Amino acid sequence: ALCRANFSSIQAALKKLPVLN
Repeated sequence: ALCRANFSSIQAALKKLPVLN
């Protein structure tokens, strides 16, 4: 569960910072 939540947070951060786009 925590892993999934962390992944979601990371994904949101990545979307905010287009680095892996």
